[in-house]
Amino acid sequence: MAKTQTYTPSDVGCYADGSRGIYLTDFVVEFANDHGASITHNCDDKVCEGRKGDEVEPIGILCHHDGIGSFLYCTFDSEYGDEATNYMNEHYPVQGCYWGFIDGDWGLWADSDD
Repeated sequence: MAKTQTYTPSDVGCYADGSRGIYLTDFVVEFANDHGASITHNCDDKVCEGRKGDEVEPIGILCHHDGIGSFLYCTFDSEYGDEATNYMNEHYPVQGCYWGFIDGDWGLWADSDD
């Protein structure tokens, strides 16, 4: 179920810091999905690594996803993070603020934080 929360400039801040490392995209996508987005890890065989049992069969650009929806090792994780960020900006806009990344952290930032 999507959250019905509205955000205001008083909510500005870091929601996920860069210490999450390779798991940051998972958090950002989950956050957006909790707010009503429907973002799934859907790299297909044309751009992803195909897995058959225990064997790995490279096909096109390798993705290395774990097959359970995580973006860990996904070649395209930044695109999924951008999709989640765009969703938040479109559906949960805050005047004078934006959802996005700053110095490896993700959150709601005042426009002057650039």
